Amino acid sequence: MAGRCDRVGSPDRLPGQAAERLVAGEAWTDTGHLFVDPLGVLPRPSRISDRFAALPQAAGVPVIRLHDARHSAATLMLGNGTPVKVASEMLGHSDPALTMRIYRHVLPSMAQEAGTALSALLGVAVDKPLTSGPARAPEAGESPGQAGFADLQERRSS
Repeated sequence: MAGRCDRVGSPDRLPGQAAERLVAGEAWTDTGHLFVDPLGVLPRPSRISDRFAALPQAAGVPVIRLHDARHSAATLMLGNGTPVKVASEMLGHSDPALTMRIYRHVLPSMAQEAGTALSALLGVAVDKPLTSGPARAPEAGESPGQAGFADLQERRSS
C-alpha cells in the first residue's frame, strides 16, 4: 500500500539489515519492508505479538496488546496535532476519513483536558484541576453527556 511507513525504497535502509542481507546471500528475499526475519521475509503476525507481550513481562511492566499500542500511537499523534492525512498513511488506512471515524474523539481540546487529568493523577501541578464529572445534574431533557459538556464549557470560561 502506498504511503505505508513499513516500506523503504533504499536497500541500505538499516545497517543491521544490510549485514543480514550479506549473510543470507541468494536466500535473501527483498520485500522492501523494515521488519523482516534474517532472510528478509515478513514475520508471522503471531510471532510479533508474542514478542511484544514478552518484552513488558521481562521488564516487569503491565502487558498491553500490540493493537492497543497502535491505538495509543494514533491517539497520541492526532492529539498532538499530527495532520490526519499523515497519521492515516502511517496507520495504513486507505482513507483519512476512516482514521477520523475511528479517532474522532481525539480533538485538541479533549486531548488537553485528558492531559490535564493525567497530570493530576500523576501528581503534576496543573492550573485548573478537573473534577471527576459534571458539577451539576442533568436538567430535564438533557443527557449526562450534555450536562458534562456544558460544565466543561463553563469551567473553560472561568
